Amino acid sequence: MPSGFDRDSRTRVIELVQGKEPIVNSLREWLKGKKAYLVCLAAILAAVIAWASGDSGTLDTVKMILAALGGITLRAGISKAATPM
Repeated sequence: MPSGFDRDSRTRVIELVQGKEPIVNSLREWLKGKKAYLVCLAAILAAVIAWASGDSGTLDTVKMILAALGGITLRAGISKAATPM
């Protein structure tokens, strides 16, 4: 075992990875229901950056944004259909 990495440190790392730490659990709770929207926002941001830098044309940028919004619409439909009426 390398110096400076004792058994307590290993246990803490394992607990962090497994989600037994309060910080990780609170982050997971906060992310519930938001992950898909964050991915959509990142995709839209990437499309706009690609357009602004000249790597993507206007039509391609619009297609990327519409694809991201379509994914969010699909995600919202799935979650709505999963809830009992």
